[in-house]
Amino acid sequence: MGRKNNRKRLPVIRHRTNPVRRGDVFFADLGYHNGTSVQSGCRPVLVISNDRGNYHSDTINVIPMTGCFKRPDLPCHTVLYPAQIKNRHRPFSTATVLSEQITTISKSALRGYVGRIEDQNVLSDIEHTLLFHLGLCRGNDKLLTADEHYNNTEVNYV
Repeated sequence: MGRKNNRKRLPVIRHRTNPVRRGDVFFADLGYHNGTSVQSGCRPVLVISNDRGNYHSDTINVIPMTGCFKRPDLPCHTVLYPAQIKNRHRPFSTATVLSEQITTISKSALRGYVGRIEDQNVLSDIEHTLLFHLGLCRGNDKLLTADEHYNNTEVNYV
C-alpha cells in the first residue's frame, strides 16, 4: 500500500487536442490488483484498438508494458526500445510489451503521452505476438518472425 503513495502522480489528460491513435504510447492508471500478476499502477501502455473506434469511443484497448525482464522467452512478449518510439514527450526506458495482458481502459485513465511507434515492423511484431497469444495464428509449432509470418503459406488465421 505504501508503494502507491510514494509514486509521482501524472496529471489526468482532460482535453486532448490530438485523437488517441493505434500505435500511441501513454502512461495510464491501470488501477491496483494486489496479489495477482495483472499489471497495475501507472505504467506505459500501447494503444492497439483501431483508430475509428478510438475516435468515437470513450474506451480504448491497450497492452501494458513492464520494465522487468523476467520472462523474455515467452512468445507473447516483445521488447520495446526507447529509439523505437518517435516524437517522445516523456522519458522512456526499455520495456517489455505484455501481449497476454491486453485490456480495455477508459480514456480518462490516460495520464501522459509518451510518443508513437511508427515503425511498421515493430508494430507488426507486436501484432503477431498478440495474434499468437489469442490463438488466431498458428505456424509449425514455432513463433515466426514478422517476415516469416507474412511470407509463410502455412500460417492460418482461425
